[in-house]
Amino acid sequence: MKTKTAILGVLLLAILSITSCKNNEVIEQPANLDEMRAEDKLLISGHDLDSGEIVGLSMLEGKEINIISIWQPNCPPCEIELKAMDSIYKENEDVGFIGISVGDNSEIIKDTLNDWEITFSNYRISDDFFNSILSRVNRTPTVFFVDGEGYEIMDMQVGLGVEGLDVENVKVHLNKIIEELRDEK
Repeated sequence: MKTKTAILGVLLLAILSITSCKNNEVIEQPANLDEMRAEDKLLISGHDLDSGEIVGLSMLEGKEINIISIWQPNCPPCEIELKAMDSIYKENEDVGFIGISVGDNSEIIKDTLNDWEITFSNYRISDDFFNSILSRVNRTPTVFFVDGEGYEIMDMQVGLGVEGLDVENVKVHLNKIIEELRDEK
């Protein structure tokens, strides 16, 4: 089983490396998310970058709005997205900002986060979470918007669909999404 998971991990990383940063598109979900809630609960989990322990839904800290970026080192759009998230997360204490890297080496992930000066919580993807999103995530960055229980509250986005991909444009886009989600609560 571990061999299959390792092979799947290597294949996903290869696919993400080849296809990452292609273009920005929004993956459409069914119009009525309430009917799909049971299917749309993400099996969110990741490895703590220091201890290696698995962290599950507790990473959401019970916040009603959580923005989860699936990213990888050596991905320029991932760097832009994480920097934009980092620059606004302290202004939005009611929103959870979480990064989950598909990289398999915690030291490389930590070095990347340090180089990019990212300070919000980040994890290394767990096998369970990896397997649960494998059919949906075909490039990085991909962002999920979930509530405190892990249910999706908005369509997932690949590359955030931002024209002129730079930190300032992504910040404006994320702040707009946050306001829309707050208004829906």
